[in-house]
Amino acid sequence: ALTAGGEHTCGRTSSGAGYCWGFNGTGQLGDGTGTHRLAPTMVSGGQAFTTLTAGGEHTCGLTSAGAAYCWGVNNLGQLGLGGGPTPVIGGIVFRVP
Repeated sequence: ALTAGGEHTCGRTSSGAGYCWGFNGTGQLGDGTGTHRLAPTMVSGGQAFTTLTAGGEHTCGLTSAGAAYCWGVNNLGQLGLGGGPTPVIGGIVFRVP
């Protein structure tokens, strides 16, 4: 299954590995960089996702264990980190509390 955000796209393999490509200015590809990618690039952390959903400049994924992970821009608190807006942190994948 594929999901498209503002300027990026993500998908997962049959084993659940997440891959994203496109614009990565706010870390929405989840590869730990801000480098734009023309080809699918694996999401860091090694989680196996059952679903991935891309937003405007962020992406979230759900694992089979029910854990949610998000990465990308967080200017409106969309990563679910609590405590209001926090700065973007270079494409790092966060587990939502």
